[in-house]
Amino acid sequence: MTRNRALVDIDALADLFPHRIARATELIRLGLSSHAIYTNCLPGGRWQRIAPGVILLAKDPPTRPQLIASALRHAGPGAIVTGWDALHHHGMSTPPAPGEVHLLVPHGRQVRNLRHVLIERTTKLPTPVPCNGFPIAPLPRAVTDTARRLTAPDAVRKLLAEVIQRGRLNPAWLRHELDTGSNRGSALPRRILDELSSGIRSMAEGWARRLVHRTDLPQPLWNTPIRTPDGDHLGIMDAWWPELGLAWDLDSYQFHLTPAAHAESMRRHARLKSAGIIVLHTPPAQLRDHSTLVLDELLLAHHHATLRPPPPIVTDIAGAS
Repeated sequence: MTRNRALVDIDALADLFPHRIARATELIRLGLSSHAIYTNCLPGGRWQRIAPGVILLAKDPPTRPQLIASALRHAGPGAIVTGWDALHHHGMSTPPAPGEVHLLVPHGRQVRNLRHVLIERTTKLPTPVPCNGFPIAPLPRAVTDTARRLTAPDAVRKLLAEVIQRGRLNPAWLRHELDTGSNRGSALPRRILDELSSGIRSMAEGWARRLVHRTDLPQPLWNTPIRTPDGDHLGIMDAWWPELGLAWDLDSYQFHLTPAAHAESMRRHARLKSAGIIVLHTPPAQLRDHSTLVLDELLLAHHHATLRPPPPIVTDIAGAS
């Protein structure tokens, strides 16, 4: 039986496929010839070959959803979107240009990477979450898949801090996902997760003490409660120079684990500032990784503190260590 290919309405084909993405085999089944498909995908034609055997039924540059749709068609049934695109569909922040579409596929699937598609074979394929028409990896998996491929500590820290601060995940869930997933690239996310869940906090004071000993600064009081002359408690300062009204806060105030904790940290900072105290904030990771920079900041804060009279702050000497 001979098909009547002349009856195919090429202009109407695009509306038959989500995101205008079709496989060439589907177009052939609708009555289009291989030659017609090839011709329409030539430079200046109405279509584009966006992946092997996958056609974008439009001539404009592909949108991000069209790239995702084409990547899924290329990878075949069971493929799941993870990485930055999955985070975006979960409502998390993503970079302006997230790069490749990162897909998870069954371990035995033989499909190759493309310029815009990163294929990751896995024996631990998660149950996808339907989102905007795409099969999306659950948030814990999307976070850890993304973090494992980042090499900059600040980028990993920003990613993990966001999901924790917004109350979407807690450190235990992320730790479980790292423990049960691939070990490849997991060392840096594990280290940053320890910082954000306060594992590094107990060591920060030791680093700070050693840093002060490298200077000619007078020794501060450590872990010292302070209050206003009216008796209002201002907090316990990690390091406190009462003769200068200078405080050194070693808390990772940028990465508090909940929005409520972050807001309380900001209120505490405002109270100290309004009391006339100069506060140097140093995240523990910066103290560990960039001690020379921290030392310069500490010396500068000390210099500024000497340029004005100290505020009338009451120091609880009995509570200092």
